[in-house]
Amino acid sequence: MADYVTDEFALWNASLLESIKTVQEHLAASPIDPEQLRDHFEEMRVDLQQIERLRPTKKVQYDFSLALPNIQQALRLIPKVARTLFGNELDANETPALPTQQQQFGASRKIPELLITSFDGDVIQYASFIKSFHLKYDNLNISDSERLQHLKTNVVFDSAPFKMINNLELTDANYTLALQTLNEKYNNPARVISELYHRINHQKRA
Repeated sequence: MADYVTDEFALWNASLLESIKTVQEHLAASPIDPEQLRDHFEEMRVDLQQIERLRPTKKVQYDFSLALPNIQQALRLIPKVARTLFGNELDANETPALPTQQQQFGASRKIPELLITSFDGDVIQYASFIKSFHLKYDNLNISDSERLQHLKTNVVFDSAPFKMINNLELTDANYTLALQTLNEKYNNPARVISELYHRINHQKRA
């Protein structure tokens, strides 16, 4: 059983790599063919879903880390595909640049405050949101209970993520619980791909 799953995993991982290369080629083409890009993006989505399905279990163990570079590369293609097919719809929510200039060129250069777009439950924007949140608050000299308060204020009022964490008492332990709750719901690469593909298809029918 383990050998069969390992072989299937290897096949889907190789297929994902080919899909990534094909999507990259279509993004680099001039002019870009939206229909072809959608089709090959769908192939990449299927490959990614199959790899997620084959994650190791207690009964079946193997080196899943072999797929991680391809999964990460596929996720990096998402905003590029979105910009190509949706225009600037997602630009406002992209992750801000890392504020490293102050360390590199001295404190005389003032770095603008890192702004965070409030999270409303859009799974496509979660990775950008949580990365921005950690960049802004992880290095501050504050307690985790204070970070939990900031996390609550950075989700849209009465949204699904707001309802998931708003009733948590402000304790250090509950900050970890809040992050775990949000990650379990929204940090899902296969769901991100599926949702983006759904939007692409919806736009296509419109």
